[in-house]
Amino acid sequence: MSRAEIAAWVSNAQDFDEDDYEESNQTQTTNDATDEENWEAFVKLATKRILSSKTKERIGFLNDKVLVIAHRGDQSQSQINDVLGIIASTYARYIDGPSREAVITVLEAFVQRDESKTDEPKYGIAEYLLGWLKTEIPRAIHVSAGDQFVLLTWCAKLYDTLLDCNPALSDAPSWPTLLSLFSTIFDSILDDSSQAKPTVRQSSSVHSRRAIRNHPNTIPKALTMSLKLAETSSTPIRFASFIGLIIDVAIRIKPSKNVSIDVQKSLQESKARSTSALPQQATSAFDAFFRNLVSEDDFSSSLLSGIEQALGRGTPAAAEGNYKVYRFVDFRLILYNSIGLTLEGVSSPDTERYLNAAEPSHS
Repeated sequence: MSRAEIAAWVSNAQDFDEDDYEESNQTQTTNDATDEENWEAFVKLATKRILSSKTKERIGFLNDKVLVIAHRGDQSQSQINDVLGIIASTYARYIDGPSREAVITVLEAFVQRDESKTDEPKYGIAEYLLGWLKTEIPRAIHVSAGDQFVLLTWCAKLYDTLLDCNPALSDAPSWPTLLSLFSTIFDSILDDSSQAKPTVRQSSSVHSRRAIRNHPNTIPKALTMSLKLAETSSTPIRFASFIGLIIDVAIRIKPSKNVSIDVQKSLQESKARSTSALPQQATSAFDAFFRNLVSEDDFSSSLLSGIEQALGRGTPAAAEGNYKVYRFVDFRLILYNSIGLTLEGVSSPDTERYLNAAEPSHS
């Protein structure tokens, strides 16, 4: 949709009331308004249609008008930002799947069009969206799980689309920002405090897995950067769920020892530093890692000393986080006595619970 076409369409559409609006079939013609006036009218109308309570109307406008603008790419940066601003306000309004999918399709088109530019300057649409997400995600984690899920789907689509457009994205300044946002919103949905329904958590995992699986060659770089972010974060545990997901996808694509033991060594320090109970999603994030990749030699040479140091700190959180390692190692019987003695030193009313949890099953 060119500027002239927008002008003609706005002129025709403005004659209709929202309650009886239908797309005009008459031939589009230009009017006497300037481009600025045309655009102001279009933004006003777009706001009305996109934020309409009528599902069919807003989906039709997104697909038939906004998506065309995104594909044409002949608007100015400020004009595109106007449209993105309207679209951004829908995430907490739309509760139906088709409307949310229409928004995702439009965002994908805007990003693809901008990232595919070779002979003209990019508008930085991806950076615009990442900046908006950086502001909005911290707010969303304190509200409804539905809002969090929408933002997660946007992060997953950005991850997928940007890597489609630029396989070298991992070298770009936006790479750590994208992974940090993705990790944060994924962890917040899995956290018990979000009160997300099991179906929402499952859907969040599906969207996230799909985005990561679509780019298998980028998995090592995504894992490496996520570990770096965790190591430098004041709340490293929030990266555990996302790192565990990356590992799980990597294992399912091609079981391999290429997933470094450094993964658990890095997160072990996070567990040791924790002074409060670890969230369930963090303690179970590395189940697949231990079940599939950790051998007895790996355990004794790379993990045991870190676990002993963590347990030696005498915090219940360290005890709870580390005993789960032993669920997946057949050789835990050898170490049970020493671990039991270490756990006895934990000064907590829950000591007995941790001892029972660490005790191997004889069934």
